[in-house]
Amino acid sequence: MTRRTIGIDCGLNGAIALIVDGELVRVVDMPTVSLERNGKTKRQVSVPEIVQIVKELDPNEVYIERV
Repeated sequence: MTRRTIGIDCGLNGAIALIVDGELVRVVDMPTVSLERNGKTKRQVSVPEIVQIVKELDPNEVYIERV
């Protein structure tokens, strides 16, 4: 069985990495969206886009940075 592992750095400037059988195969920048709050533009992580990326990468296991 092929081992497909995702590592997630969940910060605004983070990324999602796919490792297949010990080899780095793909890195995707953390998806973000810009929102207006109190007259200021703020960035936040886009959860729906993360879900889509994880589905596409089809991992056997996932590791998320603990902050």
